Amino acid sequence: MVDSKSKTRLLVVTVILIAAIGYMIFDLLGNSSSSSLSYYRKISDVTSNPAYIGKDVRVRGKILTGSVSQKGRVYTFKIFDKNKQLTITYDQQLPSTFGGGVQAIVEGKLVSRNLMEATSVTTQCPTKYTSKK
Repeated sequence: MVDSKSKTRLLVVTVILIAAIGYMIFDLLGNSSSSSLSYYRKISDVTSNPAYIGKDVRVRGKILTGSVSQKGRVYTFKIFDKNKQLTITYDQQLPSTFGGGVQAIVEGKLVSRNLMEATSVTTQCPTKYTSKK
């Protein structure tokens, strides 16, 4: 038979566990812009809304062929979607699949409407994501 002291302990532990799990879920949903679970924004949305300036964002677009340059350790390139372009600066090693026409997901701080200082650049290899015919 279980005494009332054991029941109270079990109840306290259960409440603490539920609260901890609830906090973790709330934290993941509440900080979705900085979470690895977050989705990327469209370049057109970021460049047309001044509220993103000074904030960390994640965008996806194709690397504009011929736009890549390097000065010292800093790479500068442009990504685009439809009619909008965003200039990216990045001071780390670029992925091996990086190049013109490749899809890239870029994370970093939007410095101005058309300039982003990237902290992460990830490229997607098109052959990996298409089925064989």
